[in-house]
Amino acid sequence: MSGPVKVVGLPDGVTHGEALERLTASIEASKAQPAPATHSDEWHARRSTGIGASEVATICGVGRWGSRWSTWAEKVGLLTPDPSGATEAMDMGRELEPFLAGMFTKHTGLVVAGEQMMLNHPEHTWARATVDGMVFDGGPSHGLDPDMALGGFEAKYDNGAPWTTERCDTVVVPADLHDIPPYYLCQAAWQMFVAGWDRVWFGVLHGWGRYRIYEVTRETLREVDGTDPIPLLFEACRSFWFDNVLARVAPALDGGDRSATAGALAKVYGEGGGGEVDVDDLAEQLESIRRLDRRIKAAEDQRLDLCNGVKARLGDAEVGLVDGRPLVKWTPQKPRRRLDEKALRARLPRVAARFTELDDVARRFVPLTPCPSCDWTGRAQDVAAHMKKHPNPEKEN
Repeated sequence: MSGPVKVVGLPDGVTHGEALERLTASIEASKAQPAPATHSDEWHARRSTGIGASEVATICGVGRWGSRWSTWAEKVGLLTPDPSGATEAMDMGRELEPFLAGMFTKHTGLVVAGEQMMLNHPEHTWARATVDGMVFDGGPSHGLDPDMALGGFEAKYDNGAPWTTERCDTVVVPADLHDIPPYYLCQAAWQMFVAGWDRVWFGVLHGWGRYRIYEVTRETLREVDGTDPIPLLFEACRSFWFDNVLARVAPALDGGDRSATAGALAKVYGEGGGGEVDVDDLAEQLESIRRLDRRIKAAEDQRLDLCNGVKARLGDAEVGLVDGRPLVKWTPQKPRRRLDEKALRARLPRVAARFTELDDVARRFVPLTPCPSCDWTGRAQDVAAHMKKHPNPEKEN
């Protein structure tokens, strides 16, 4: 269930049109320019002035990293981006880019140049794309002009199996066997839109022994469901940019990466500010949370009872068989070493203090349960004790 839209407001005295003019004025005239170092302050600053290809899937609800709310919070400056936000797979892909580009040239005869170039759409200047490279036939003879490129190139590292619908041992994967993750398809489609290309190639190292090349074209994108997805992506991103980012209106909490949204909310509002706010319109939502909490607690209790029953039947045995097959194990674990923090602080307080770090400020979210007989509210586990004060509410009334 989506929460109410939070309105943050434009800076004092700045209209939507003025905000757009300031944005446009800050963009260099050239269509392609070298991108700043990934996750540097300049890189994050550039990302805040437009929508990049890697953000499109998140905005459209199929992203693997981040959510619409966390992306919006970064764009409007509420959330400071994590300088170490890249995953291990991202780091691997970035370090392997020259090798993966070389492998692409070896297997296709095409040349990758213009690595890590940031492209701007000629009309919609907020539409951006940073490419791992541009593909040329025999090398760029007119400089690094995106208009002269055959398409874009993306280097990826993936520790899973190749993106194919069935086994394929050829390096260049036929289009009819593609099973490319949707978030990468969104990235490719946006690069085509920004640069005006008809295709993007992915050079992917799967694990440590399988290199595959996947070609994505506008035509293959249409074949997914019979429609051209680029206009749909454009409209979703245009609405997000103008209606949410420039207007500083938070998008609805409509799923996506829920953990990313939770993390962003904790960082933006982590310290709290005291005070109270009326949430009458969320009464049903709060009741749904309490109801889910009760179901989770009941399910956990039921699971524990079932596990205890199986353990009692196993006794000293470590494996349980069903129709001769092992379907449960109860094996001994090695004793874990645990630091006795209390004893350390008592015996060596200065040493303990020296190696003690404070965690970030955190807030605990606790839905409270109202008493049906009075104005008291409290934690669910405290309700029974409180209700003893009202053994017969009807008699009191």
